[in-house]
Amino acid sequence: MNKTVLSFPPEKTRSLGNRLWERALKQRKQAKLSLARALLVTASYKKTEGLPTPMRRARAFEKIMAEIPIFIEADDLLAGAFSAQPMYFEWYPEFAVDQDMLSQDLGGMLAEGYRQKDVAEVIHYFKDRCFQGSFLARLDDAQKQRMAEACEDGAWVYRSKTTLDIDRGYHATDHKKAVEKGFLAVLAEVQQALETCTAVDDESYGRRNFLQGLAIVLTAGIHYARRHAALARDLAKKARGKRKAALIRIAENCEHVPAHPARNFYEAVQATWLLHVMIHLESRAQESLGRMDHFLYPYYRQDMARGVLTAAEAVDILECLRVKMSTLRLFTSVKYSEIVSGEAQYHNVTLGGQTPDGRDDTNELSYLFLEAAARTPTPHPTLSIRFHDRMDKDFALKGLELVKKGLGFPAFFNDRSAIAWLLSCGVPLEVARSHCISGCVHPTIPGQTSPFDALFISIPKCLELALNNGFDPRTKK
Repeated sequence: MNKTVLSFPPEKTRSLGNRLWERALKQRKQAKLSLARALLVTASYKKTEGLPTPMRRARAFEKIMAEIPIFIEADDLLAGAFSAQPMYFEWYPEFAVDQDMLSQDLGGMLAEGYRQKDVAEVIHYFKDRCFQGSFLARLDDAQKQRMAEACEDGAWVYRSKTTLDIDRGYHATDHKKAVEKGFLAVLAEVQQALETCTAVDDESYGRRNFLQGLAIVLTAGIHYARRHAALARDLAKKARGKRKAALIRIAENCEHVPAHPARNFYEAVQATWLLHVMIHLESRAQESLGRMDHFLYPYYRQDMARGVLTAAEAVDILECLRVKMSTLRLFTSVKYSEIVSGEAQYHNVTLGGQTPDGRDDTNELSYLFLEAAARTPTPHPTLSIRFHDRMDKDFALKGLELVKKGLGFPAFFNDRSAIAWLLSCGVPLEVARSHCISGCVHPTIPGQTSPFDALFISIPKCLELALNNGFDPRTKK
């Protein structure tokens, strides 16, 4: 393995990713609230009242995929975006709405073309129908009182009442399956399951609704990618030289993936990115991208052997991916913004690790992820290195070189304790060795488990109780 494919560049090197990130930071200062997603979801929900929840979610996603405005920015190598305009915020009212917005003048905050009455339309529809409202409506007065006493206003465990902010989850989607099989193959699996799933009781009825929703979502995702293919071809008609060729390549990529299995490294990254975008347009999540150096490596190795890809070209693609990952904006309440500083997204990429039989799984691509981060030091995706006794020590040292730059990553996670923890949860050893890090610190099996979460405890609160003989000075209890 070539462990020194590239070396970290001088601090002032302006790579492709640097140029894209500089532009994104300028756009960030001018970004506003887009109502594109919120209005599409509202329109869909109004039409699907009475349908089972999986079908309503699927139809809303279908409408977003078909109608949300799309764009491809100059010099970008990847298509797909978290919002209808670069660096703008999108709204997820089906999870929570803040009725205080009705009394606020949002004129300067709204994207061009949207008005205060659009905000009112969304809030009036979802105020009693959103997830947060439905949850609180099911609590009796005693439960509400208990929650109020247990949770100080703005505390982390108070999230069920911090408006706009209750729809987060730390998971790891099986991107490998999407890249290797393609949506059409997964759709065939869904359709086959539907053929044998007859609704005869509540459980089978729910399963059938879920499968039907999956079929809609997969088809909609393919359509979303092909919208970008069409846009790229239109833009190519007006472009010249290298950019014209790049746009044609983007179009070819999006025509093929994620519908079909990726044929090369570039398509594999594009498929991964499109799936990630779709997840976040459906539900504002905090999805880990898993072990990208693991599932992308066969494509990288194949392209390098065929002479159709260079390490420098691969780094350019990974730099573009870094910038794209850093364009998701959080439209949150003031209270949540006070709790959490910055806009941490936890798009976590896990590097290194072990094979199912316990060998080191570091490869050349593992190094290139560090290289891309050094060249384009965006906040996302954060990088996590799985440290174990047999790992490539040169790779560990390369990771520490990046840490020294002050980026805050990569983080190092001890495989010995993480795998022991997963084994204690009943995960087989060969599966536990395939884990990634989701959220900030959660060992997760991609596509198979929710994160195994530890309890969040406020240590200062424990001290406060101890200093007051066990009584809470706020509640006097």
